[in-house]
Amino acid sequence: SAAAPEARVAPPLAEAERERARSEIRAQVRRYIGDDSPELVKQGTTLFLTSAAQQLQAMRAAVIGEPLAAEPLRRAAHSLKGSSRLFGLRKLAALCEELEQLAAGSRERSHQVVLELAAEFARARELLQSI
Repeated sequence: SAAAPEARVAPPLAEAERERARSEIRAQVRRYIGDDSPELVKQGTTLFLTSAAQQLQAMRAAVIGEPLAAEPLRRAAHSLKGSSRLFGLRKLAALCEELEQLAAGSRERSHQVVLELAAEFARARELLQSI
């Protein structure tokens, strides 16, 4: 049985990148919900972070099981991809899309993408908690 993937530390966002991302997240919330009030953004980000952490845990479990749990991995990646796009988290969504396509393929690459996802999620969490 493979060891559980551990999150890698992603480099911190530069302040200009952080401000651009905050602005984009507010615009995405306004586009999908019609309101970007601080309370609504906070509620949405809290819900996203809780759900995303659960999806990431499901992905970790799927890649360490014997055999690789392809369908749970694909479902978790698909779910997180959609919610990541809602918040304009393009890199997180792209990694989820890659994992979704890999789900029935290489355990080694799937494991690597889950590690990358964990690192990117840590960056996204920091960003979202700072809004």
